[in-house]
Amino acid sequence: MMKPNRSPRAYHSLAAAAVVIASIQFLPASSRGEGWGPGDSLKQSMIRLLASASVIVQNSDYGFMETAYLGAFLQPGSFSFLTMTLSEDEEYAFLGAGNQKNMDLDIVVEDEQGNSVVHDVKDNDAPVVIFSPPRTGRYHLKLKLFRSKNACFCGMVLLKKNGWNVPVKNLDVAMNNMLRQSELIASQRPTKFADVPGEWSVVGVIIKPGESAGFQDIQLGTGRRAFTSGGDTVCRDIDLAAFEDGASRKILDADLDGDATPLVQFDAFAAKRYSMIVKNVNSNGGCLIMTALLEIE
Repeated sequence: MMKPNRSPRAYHSLAAAAVVIASIQFLPASSRGEGWGPGDSLKQSMIRLLASASVIVQNSDYGFMETAYLGAFLQPGSFSFLTMTLSEDEEYAFLGAGNQKNMDLDIVVEDEQGNSVVHDVKDNDAPVVIFSPPRTGRYHLKLKLFRSKNACFCGMVLLKKNGWNVPVKNLDVAMNNMLRQSELIASQRPTKFADVPGEWSVVGVIIKPGESAGFQDIQLGTGRRAFTSGGDTVCRDIDLAAFEDGASRKILDADLDGDATPLVQFDAFAAKRYSMIVKNVNSNGGCLIMTALLEIE
């Protein structure tokens, strides 16, 4: 295994972050209010991630990657993954956390052949991985719930040296703006985060003004589905569109209104694959946008 070239400052910051995650107390159910259950689980996981990311960002030269956050409801033994290009001249840090105690959460980075090149598979609930790729290429970034009594909402923050200098608190702002729209849907019909093996149910990306980010080949199962987004403090207008993958590239729904909380809804089928595109139409600089993939009964 190629070991990263770690600076002492970064190493100590990451070690401190793992301690911070482990020390954070979980909120008892009675103190969380009567909110939307899936959203409460996301918030609990995010509390731990925000604390650890703050330690690193404030004490090193790490910043966010453009894909800054990934989250999913995981069943014990299952994982979600994202395939992405990583560069050999960069150093990355990946942090994980879940919303429950007494769980074992792992982060594994694999090459295109499926070989593990770096991982944190220790028996703990706060995995931390530092990675300097041996070569530029496509890598599979996996977050696996190795052990837990129940399904958990698990999240991961993605950092790199000299990455985006976005305040860590902006993750929380974008999450809450996204959740307000999700909770509105849930108040009308039973709703949960999309729960398809291997897929993510929440993604956070940093997008420059006038630019877009897209995700494709998404499996959504069968039923009514929705995508909804929320931005951080600099966002003024976000557009969102859902497509059916394939030659036709059929547009299923698009929200082009002049606001920062877009929502699209459509009927999905297990045999098909889907894409979504999020556009930062107007913002004061790079905007951190959180998007949720929802199942509506």
